[in-house]
Amino acid sequence: MSDLVELGLSNYEARVYRTLLGLGSAPARTISEASEVPRGRIYDVLNVLNGRGLIRTHDSRDPTHYTAVDPDTAVDSLLDERRRELSERRRHYESVAESVSERLSPAIPKESRFWAASLGSEDALSLASDQQEIAEDRITSVVAAPYENAPWKRYASEIDVIEREMDPSLDVRVLCSEDLLSGVDAAVREDLLGLSANLAVRETPDVSITADVVDGHTVYVHVADPFDPSERLGVVAVRDETFADSMETAFESAWGDARRISGP
Repeated sequence: MSDLVELGLSNYEARVYRTLLGLGSAPARTISEASEVPRGRIYDVLNVLNGRGLIRTHDSRDPTHYTAVDPDTAVDSLLDERRRELSERRRHYESVAESVSERLSPAIPKESRFWAASLGSEDALSLASDQQEIAEDRITSVVAAPYENAPWKRYASEIDVIEREMDPSLDVRVLCSEDLLSGVDAAVREDLLGLSANLAVRETPDVSITADVVDGHTVYVHVADPFDPSERLGVVAVRDETFADSMETAFESAWGDARRISGP
């Protein structure tokens, strides 16, 4: 059932669809009893599934009977919906980047307000390098998805760039999800924590995305791939001191409650 929910159905909708696959054809009352979806909700759920083309109604029978469409047809339909959502989400992020074009960091090319940068790609390495070049005082990072879901080797090249180009005088603080460091080999973990004397790392269960704030003026928000939790679609970069300040304020609050891994 969790697979259908991941494709966009609610728990009740997934339960009713699976129940209909077993029943074949049945009225609402029978479906409600078999699926354990409350009678007060069953018609709403059936109407949604019918509207999305996942079930069919047979009004010629009294009471009305319902049947599930073929599973392959249903999965293809749900996947098409998610693809459309992904396309709309990407257009939204591009629109956000366009609306703040005058405040974007000058170091980011105009055409790259939204960086399409999968983990470990050449674009990702370029982005990591540019961040290190831009930073003059501090970098504040929250690291969770998609890094916490990806194998270390997929993004190791990004860390190599940071290790090679990090200014040792920078104040760097990293707030990790609890799952991130547990997926990294102990030797690699020690190397990471020793990148700089000014690097401080803490972990918390209360973060879910990845974002970086550079020098209190530029925010990089990493956009995870909704179809692959271990991959990144890209990064939205916004130069906005008010936004950056709000991010750093939230960071300070979480930092104080997080468990210390290294640094002050």
